[in-house]
Amino acid sequence: KEQDIKIIDDASHALGSSINGKMVGTLADVSIFSFHAIKPITTFEGGALLTNDENIAKSARLTRSHGMVKKQAWNMDMVTLGYNYRLSDVACALGLSQIKKLDKFISRRYEIAKIYDDAFKNSKYLKTIDIPDNIRSARHLYPVLLNSNLWCVKEDIYNELHAMGIGVQVHYKPTYQFSFYKNLYGEMRLDGAEDFYRAELSLPCHQMMSDDDAKFVIANLNELLEIYTSKSVCG
Repeated sequence: KEQDIKIIDDASHALGSSINGKMVGTLADVSIFSFHAIKPITTFEGGALLTNDENIAKSARLTRSHGMVKKQAWNMDMVTLGYNYRLSDVACALGLSQIKKLDKFISRRYEIAKIYDDAFKNSKYLKTIDIPDNIRSARHLYPVLLNSNLWCVKEDIYNELHAMGIGVQVHYKPTYQFSFYKNLYGEMRLDGAEDFYRAELSLPCHQMMSDDDAKFVIANLNELLEIYTSKSVCG
């Protein structure tokens, strides 16, 4: 505020989350949510921009709709370069119906996460990530951090879990590893980002899962981690 710098919050995964009772979406000048199919609610694709700044809102609406404003009758004027970034009516209808269920969805995600928390509390193979009491997460994912002796076999573990029908994922590859950014900025390395990337594995955690689904994930993951721990030769 002192420097009049605007803050844009990439809150793609965070719809429904809060900190100290304040909802994500109200904490920055602009907040962006994603409504992709695996987010807390979905419109198939697309998302939303939230702001309390009328100038930003006006600019965003213009960018969303070809940079055009309606004058009278059929007369339109294009006042800036814009795009067709509007959600379809069908997508909007789906989103409006889903947002009514958001609290219920997140509560169910918390129930699945609690099953994981209890199962992995004293794990010999991985660490979980604690969420402070003053934060309510959207529980978009359930990330775990594998012990370093399993880093070199993580891809094998990932592939075996997928073969069992368990849709684990890895979040995220460090941005500077992408060719586009290498070409822009050259080679670089951040040790913390590298270690997190090598350790992280995201377990499925969503409202369509049953308790038995979560227990299936736990049992098969633990079995694999035991096997790979006994034969791992990671440096």
